Amino acid sequence: MTQHTVIRSLPYYKGVTKDLKSPRQRRKLTYTEGSTVTADGIDPDPSKDCGQGINFCRSIAEALAWGPVVVEITVPAKIKVVDTGGKL
Repeated sequence: MTQHTVIRSLPYYKGVTKDLKSPRQRRKLTYTEGSTVTADGIDPDPSKDCGQGINFCRSIAEALAWGPVVVEITVPAKIKVVDTGGKL
């Protein structure tokens, strides 16, 4: 079983398209100011390029690799954040 690190560093960032949509999800989530976006679950397997959950990054530079626009996101304190390498 792969060991993952649970981290807490704020804020987090998400690279999105110009129309504020998640760039790679089939169910294109929209990230507008003040909105709440939720995932049905989490898949912490780093071998899956886009597993279940909401993927985001620690830095603006990392987020820009995923989309041309970066939004700052807040993750509630009770939510587990798993570092799987290139994204959280």
